[in-house]
Amino acid sequence: MAELPSFLHLVTTNRHEGTIVWLCDMGLNLNSANRLEDTVLLFCRKQDVLILREEPNEMYLLELGRLGFELPHIIVLKEASVRTSISVEILNNKRVLKSLVDLACQRRNVYLLSYTVTESEEKLAFTCGMTLIGTPSCLANNVKSSLFIKTVSEKLGFPTDNESVEHSTERTADAYYHIFINPNGRIEVLTIKCKVINDNIYYRCMDNGQVIGAYLYNLGYRGVVGIRSMITKADVVIPIINMESNFTLYSYISFIEYILSKMKICSRLFFVLTGNVKHYSELNRRLEKNRTFFHSHSARGEFVYKVRPSHPVSKGRTGCFGEEVFVLIMISNWVEFETLKNLLILLKEELS
Repeated sequence: MAELPSFLHLVTTNRHEGTIVWLCDMGLNLNSANRLEDTVLLFCRKQDVLILREEPNEMYLLELGRLGFELPHIIVLKEASVRTSISVEILNNKRVLKSLVDLACQRRNVYLLSYTVTESEEKLAFTCGMTLIGTPSCLANNVKSSLFIKTVSEKLGFPTDNESVEHSTERTADAYYHIFINPNGRIEVLTIKCKVINDNIYYRCMDNGQVIGAYLYNLGYRGVVGIRSMITKADVVIPIINMESNFTLYSYISFIEYILSKMKICSRLFFVLTGNVKHYSELNRRLEKNRTFFHSHSARGEFVYKVRPSHPVSKGRTGCFGEEVFVLIMISNWVEFETLKNLLILLKEELS
């Protein structure tokens, strides 16, 4: 099996190296529409393999290709049960299992990257001869434990949520970010998400991420860890409120900033009534009509990358359902962001 290099380098600067098999089972849900597995297409490489439950939309693939995104080899698990994880489905699918075994035999450095690591992913990686990216399953669940978080905070000398009363009980905002713990001990802090952010909060989160990552590395943790911090009214950062050892939509999207390194990337979500939009491509056509659709030659614009059904919304009518619209805003400076954001708000109001 291959030694694991920097994951961030694999998906950014060293995109030609190795092959990643992506399993993005982003939370089992009886409603398959609630999954966002094909969002990973935004940063897969052409030599990679992406395993999905459903065929991605053909127009979506064509649009990604036109925008310059690389498209991987896609394997669809037809008739896969939504009650079973993708890794278990693969282990029970002789055709797909053989294709992964052959892949690992034919290529050097084949890595398995899953949304989270359980015994099923470990068994799949071992069976196929792939190198698993991530924390061992025996450790993965511990990171969510409130007792574990309290212990880590105490060991590192961090203030805890219970101690925040000394500073202020009023919460200004939460800061979310992910760290990636490489096998060589290098810690990579991914983009920080916070409604209210300043230099103090930004650099505290960056520093805390390095300290937390180094501590977890010594305990045997590898791969991605999501961290939620709290900022109090007194501008005090409580470094760890909770943690999780799995990828999220946000952690995936944060990689795009590294891939499109010359641009600043923001992701926005808004809701529309189901009857007001037929498909994500219709929204992209509206953006193009408004001259705000992303084009590589202009290095700015917006791109709808996902539309999915949401819970029922109240609009004064019975039986009215909504859809969540996910939009990427790509700009070269933050002044352009405000302009595009305001235009997006106008489109949202038009559809609501």
